[in-house]
Amino acid sequence: MTIEVISQQKIDELRAAGNLPSPGGVALAIMEKTQQEGVTVQEIALLIQSDPALAGRLIKYANSASMGGRRPVAAVPDAVHRVGLSAVRHLVLGFSLISSSHYAPCPGFDYPMFWARSLATAIANRTLSLQTRASADEAFASGLLCEIGKLALAGLYPDSFGQVLDDASKGMKSLVELENEHYAIDHRAITFTLLKDWGFPNIFLETAYHHDDPDAGKFEQGSRPYYLIHGLHLATCLADACLVDDDARRNLLPLLFAKAARLGIEADELVALCDRIKLEWREWGNLLGIPTQHLLSFSNLASAPNEITAPQPLPGAVPLLNPLRILAIDDDPILRTLLEKLLVLKGYQVKVARDGREGLRLAIDFAPQIIITDWKMPEMDGLVMCQALRGSEEGERVYIILLTAQETEDSLVEAFDAGVDDYIVKPFNKRVLMARLHAGERIVRLHEALARKELELRGVAADLAITVRQLHDLAMKDPLTRLPNRRHGLERLEQEWAFANRRQNRSLSVLLLDIDKFKRINDQHGHGVGDEVLRHVAKMLERSARSEDLSCRLGGEEFLVICPETGLRAAQSVAERIRQAIEVADLPTAAGVLRVTASIGVAERTPEIASPAELVRLADEAMYAAKNSGRNRVVAIRGTGMV
Repeated sequence: MTIEVISQQKIDELRAAGNLPSPGGVALAIMEKTQQEGVTVQEIALLIQSDPALAGRLIKYANSASMGGRRPVAAVPDAVHRVGLSAVRHLVLGFSLISSSHYAPCPGFDYPMFWARSLATAIANRTLSLQTRASADEAFASGLLCEIGKLALAGLYPDSFGQVLDDASKGMKSLVELENEHYAIDHRAITFTLLKDWGFPNIFLETAYHHDDPDAGKFEQGSRPYYLIHGLHLATCLADACLVDDDARRNLLPLLFAKAARLGIEADELVALCDRIKLEWREWGNLLGIPTQHLLSFSNLASAPNEITAPQPLPGAVPLLNPLRILAIDDDPILRTLLEKLLVLKGYQVKVARDGREGLRLAIDFAPQIIITDWKMPEMDGLVMCQALRGSEEGERVYIILLTAQETEDSLVEAFDAGVDDYIVKPFNKRVLMARLHAGERIVRLHEALARKELELRGVAADLAITVRQLHDLAMKDPLTRLPNRRHGLERLEQEWAFANRRQNRSLSVLLLDIDKFKRINDQHGHGVGDEVLRHVAKMLERSARSEDLSCRLGGEEFLVICPETGLRAAQSVAERIRQAIEVADLPTAAGVLRVTASIGVAERTPEIASPAELVRLADEAMYAAKNSGRNRVVAIRGTGMV
């Protein structure tokens, strides 16, 4: 199978120029720690406890219905023990990526919808894990991240990726084709590279790469990879079914049944699985602040097609930048109500909390831009909550205004040391509050503008990197056949020659191919037909050469094939396969169907051959010997003598 993997150089360019999804802070430390041998639950729990947002979500997950409804846990070590270190690693990665990418400014990319679909895919893939022979944790993680490359492109190219998605949705070209045209990469290759970078097993890299078209993976029917890739493909189709209305879902059922049959899943069994997926999707959506919708059960859809209820959106979708999101926290119900009414009247989006503990939970779920909090409160006071927020990645960006009855020098120093940005003395004046709030809003907007400007600059840098790469490709590719050109081929031969020398004289062979009677084709049918012949031969080379070989156009009707770590006999076999492929393939042209043949010379590197140029010259001699012997044949040379 062919997988377009990004080179290390390319991924380094993207990291330097763009905004690739990546776990940060505590999440990254946890992922690294869980890969170490002998790591303990206590060590991981200590790391998790340093990020209150992450700790809260993990405890929620450990107590969720998907964990079997066991006795609730309240401590992080108990949650880690219940979930398991492997699952914690995957959950931490997912939580971190979801938290850091809700609000990235790519106007044409629907972030809430992306994560809603990814979450549904993860749950569906985990639900299907018994049929696909995958562990539940691996299935969940691979489902959640199987299209992370799209998120990466939205961050790398926020100004243009939305239009690319729109063009693909209109059927102008496939998304992969459009991505490669615009960016010289596509989301599949980025997904493959990121998952590899995050330590996913190779089998999950391949299934993620091919999941849109599982047959392209060419996995043997009945093998474990076959079940994994068809399971992930079915999971994405089930996720799509969760995102449309009930009429559309009913119409999708026959297709879902057909795809499930490839995994040996009967229609009734799939309906039951779908209803489990539906319930878990809503539960997880509430857990992670991802929007979901009310769905009529799949069993009702299958049995009672007229019983349709309109889908109702669930809370949890967080809006982008407008209006400003403010969280007000105070244990005094009168003051809390006053703050809420005042802020709503001014056009803000407002949530309120009774104490610091509830405020911390809402801060995680609501992602406010400004927090107005009282200092002295039961359960958790304002300063403790502020310190907890500042210890998390999400809390670093929040502007915090403290309400306090204390205005002593020591108390104010304590408050600012805890991380507050401003304070107002109680009882407060409404005009003063709004003035302080407007000052905070200016700072929030300034930070957001700077973040957008930084992303724009990254986009410019990424576009420049693409332009440089495209210019490099133009300089190294033959414009007619799209094969590597003479310069690229000879540079690669120099590299393989040096490598063979370093590896104790490893084998190296080259093939020199010349199209038979090409001048006659041009003279009789014109250069347009001649160009068709050149493209035809290039296509046959790509199809018939091995994946480790490099085919290039030297110029005119001559092509070079470099065969690393290949002896003369194996190179002859490659050449014969290429010759036969060209000979038997009819070429329809404006001048009618043509039969094209080629003569091929083969030479192997031996100690008496002094340079790559000498090796090519010997292959050229062998090719002319093939022509002189009647054309359409392969002739090999070893050292200075024909074979």
